[in-house]
Amino acid sequence: MTARHVVVVDAMADLPATLGRVEDWLRWCTPRTDQGADRLDAGAAAGAALVVALREASRAVVTSSGVELARVCVLPGGVSWLVADVRAATAETDEPGPSGGPAALAVLERGCRHAEHPESRLLAELALRTPDGESVVVDSTGLLAYRRLVAAAIRDPLEVFAAVPPPDPTLSTGIDW
Repeated sequence: MTARHVVVVDAMADLPATLGRVEDWLRWCTPRTDQGADRLDAGAAAGAALVVALREASRAVVTSSGVELARVCVLPGGVSWLVADVRAATAETDEPGPSGGPAALAVLERGCRHAEHPESRLLAELALRTPDGESVVVDSTGLLAYRRLVAAAIRDPLEVFAAVPPPDPTLSTGIDW
């Protein structure tokens, strides 16, 4: 059973660009075997579909008090197959991939694994209820769900810092930091 939606936090706002570089690399790298060429082509096509989906699904997120958080992407649940195709294609070559490619795929994979968790479902619901072009506004419950998703899906400390800014002592205590 696949989840209805996969929520991915784009901490550095670079997932589409990074996956675009992975797609280009898959189109031009040399496969290890003759059968590998087909897998590279399938991976490149899946990478292109992921780039489009990420760009279309990217949403700004702010707290109810106006603190800007990292963007979230609410992707269709079937996106896990695209991620798996890209991952399989990256194993078909010995050439080094683009910088950040493995980490970006890992963030997507963890997002897919956490798609059925309550925090992902809550953030997906909030984002899908928000009209296009507007920022997703999270209250204290939404912020807690957002923080939990960041903790579950992002491993790089710099990206965690970018996604969840540290508490500001000048902010009111009503923010639930």
